[in-house]
Amino acid sequence: MVSLDREKELFCAIVSVLFVLDEPVEAERLGRVLNEEPKKITRAIKFYADSLEAVGLAIIKAGKKFQLAADKKNFKYLERLFDGGKKFKPGKASLEILAIVAYKPGITREQIDLIRGVNSYYTIRDLMVKGLIEYSKGDKKKLRGIYPSLKLLQTLGVRRLSELDDFQKINQNKLIDDLIGE
Repeated sequence: MVSLDREKELFCAIVSVLFVLDEPVEAERLGRVLNEEPKKITRAIKFYADSLEAVGLAIIKAGKKFQLAADKKNFKYLERLFDGGKKFKPGKASLEILAIVAYKPGITREQIDLIRGVNSYYTIRDLMVKGLIEYSKGDKKKLRGIYPSLKLLQTLGVRRLSELDDFQKINQNKLIDDLIGE
C-alpha cells in the first residue's frame, strides 16, 4: 500500500505533467513518465482531484485520458478573457449530435442517423474537426464508435460524463437501446 504522503507527492507530479503537456494524457503514459503503475496514477487522481477546486482547476477524464483544465466555476471570467474571439455557435444538428454522443458514448454514425432520421455525416465530421467528438476504431477498453472529447467535457463544464443531468437515466434507457438496435 502506498503511503498518503507518497500518493499526494505522486498527485502533485501528475498535476505538473498535465500542466506542462497541456493535452489529454492516458494513465499509462503518465505512469511511464513518473515511473509508476497506471493503477496508482488513476487512484491518486481519483483521491486528490477535488483538492484542485480550491485553486480554480480540475482534472477532467474522458475515456482513458486525463487533462488539467479550469474549474467550471471560473468560466465566467474566462469568457471575458476570450470575448471577441471567434465563437463556435452550434446549430440544431450539431447540438443534437453532441447530446446524443454525450449521453450514448460509443454510438455509431449509423445509430445517430437512425435517431435523428437524417444523414449526419457532414455535421459529425465538422464536430470532429472542431475537436468536440472523437472516433475510436476500437481497442481493449473502448469499442468502435463516436465519443465525446475532453474539449467537449471542458465546454460543458463537467469532469466526467456521469456529472451530466440525468446521465444514468438516459444512458441506460431501454427505449433508446431498442431504437438503435443494442
